Amino acid sequence: MIKFPLKLAVLWLIVLFFGCSKPHNTDLDTKRPEAFKADSIDINVKQFDDKDTAQLNLEAELMYSSDQYTEALELYSRLLSVDSLKGKFNYRKGFCLLRLLRYKEAMHYYLRSIDLNYKKFESYKTLGIIYYMSLNDYTQAKKYFEKCLEINPNAADVKKYLIEIEKSKPINL
Repeated sequence: MIKFPLKLAVLWLIVLFFGCSKPHNTDLDTKRPEAFKADSIDINVKQFDDKDTAQLNLEAELMYSSDQYTEALELYSRLLSVDSLKGKFNYRKGFCLLRLLRYKEAMHYYLRSIDLNYKKFESYKTLGIIYYMSLNDYTQAKKYFEKCLEINPNAADVKKYLIEIEKSKPINL
């Protein structure tokens, strides 16, 4: 189980190397409100600068890659408050919500990542799986799986889901 401590060590080295230099203008430190804390939920968006965003992104990446989805979810929410047009943040927040079994909320962020042209195939596929396996809505599942095939007509796993949907549908007489 050396994987997590190694990632943590690499993260801290990156933060120390890129993020710990003093700003040229020392007035910046006095103008920044004291209330900014990385562990605070209510953070004013105007308080973030590029350094803060980069550090939050690194922390979110670490939590996400170590399967700590509750913590990663909070960090991606903060990042989205700064940049809601970042497809990666929307996709990752959707994934965290999915892993926490919050399917309806996750769907919103997958749709948002599609709108932002980020991982469209994976997002459509995940939406299809949510509709098929969790919500039992075969019509919507089929719609999203077909969108996957528009992007990649050779996706064998998506074709298997479509076959399963066809087998699962009740026969109308």
